[in-house]
Amino acid sequence: MSTASRLASRLRPLSGERPLVLAVAPRSLRLAAAIAEALDGELDLALVAGLCSPCQAGSTIGAVDESGLIVADDCARDFPGDWLRYEAARQCEHLHERRRRLAPGSRPADACGRTVIVVDDDERVLAMALRLLRHRHPARLIAALPASPVLRLAELEALADQVVCLSVSHRSDRPAPSSATSRSRPTRRRRAAARDAPRRSPAPAPAARR
Repeated sequence: MSTASRLASRLRPLSGERPLVLAVAPRSLRLAAAIAEALDGELDLALVAGLCSPCQAGSTIGAVDESGLIVADDCARDFPGDWLRYEAARQCEHLHERRRRLAPGSRPADACGRTVIVVDDDERVLAMALRLLRHRHPARLIAALPASPVLRLAELEALADQVVCLSVSHRSDRPAPSSATSRSRPTRRRRAAARDAPRRSPAPAPAARR
């Protein structure tokens, strides 16, 4: 059975809700499409990007989605607000170009009040998407991924209402194929929601800052 079939099987109880199934990156589009088809759901993209630190290469200080919504890490307070807005605008341009390439003429689907399944195989990017999507007020926010180390999985559980993962490992680099899991952690989710309380930025885009 394929990875998509196995994830869809675990998510089958949601098929009557016509869930919104979101691919976080081009690499996860085929997987998300197969899940959406199996659940009679709606397929779309949830394009996000990290906000690069101005003083440490490879480090991020938050994330932004294609609408310009920002969630900033605590460390972002150490940098000028102008940098955050500049970096968000720069990343948004890349995200808009990506949507034009992957789904020409489309607009992001409205997640408000819906069951939303977010699909990717990179726990870090998936966490960014979950943080941003929480501010779109979905009725239920679910993360679906093929494999994850247990420590990364705990982070996702704090951000989502439910995490469906086919393979969980106690090591940081190599998941074990026999340890499928599906977990709901509402207490952790509420804690994460409080941490990521929204804040609006005056320009050029709305901001949510924890």
